[in-house]
Amino acid sequence: MADTGSEPRQRRFRLSGWIAVPLVVVVFLGLYWLELLSAQRTLVETTTQKSQLRAERTASAVALQVATMMRGLDFVLQNMANDYASRGIAGLEVSINNAQAAYPDGTFLQLAVADVNGNVLYSNMGFKGRLSVADRPYFRAHLGTSNARLFIDRLSHGANLAPMVAAFLTPGVPPWPACRGGDCRRHAAVSG
Repeated sequence: MADTGSEPRQRRFRLSGWIAVPLVVVVFLGLYWLELLSAQRTLVETTTQKSQLRAERTASAVALQVATMMRGLDFVLQNMANDYASRGIAGLEVSINNAQAAYPDGTFLQLAVADVNGNVLYSNMGFKGRLSVADRPYFRAHLGTSNARLFIDRLSHGANLAPMVAAFLTPGVPPWPACRGGDCRRHAAVSG
């Protein structure tokens, strides 16, 4: 005789086995997914931190290079202004040639000297006729002040729609304004 009580038990056991196995698999898959999610978050955080550190270091290095370049340009422009004050156009042209040889081609679009009124007295572009920079921000930056530092204007297009250029100005003959024999004229080396 068959035991009628054991057969439903076996069916229930088989049924619960069929339910338990997928349930255990789902639980393990869920735990695995949570572990993957945690690892992915850690990876993203680590990558973000490393990227920020690299960006900060790169920005610091670029800022240092730009500052060094600006100090170099200021030095070159001051030397040009001093050479113009002491030796005139001939001294300025020697300084311009030296600067253009020391820097990459295209660094200096124009090098010029202007008087206190903004009238350009000399330009390496060989301008013809009267040219004034009196209305330009890079010239007006030093008017009425004893601030004898390099001034850097905003980027703009050159006169011939050249690539973007920045104008630099440094006051000329120190002290500012230069007064020699009662003639208080200031000169400025201008790079555009």
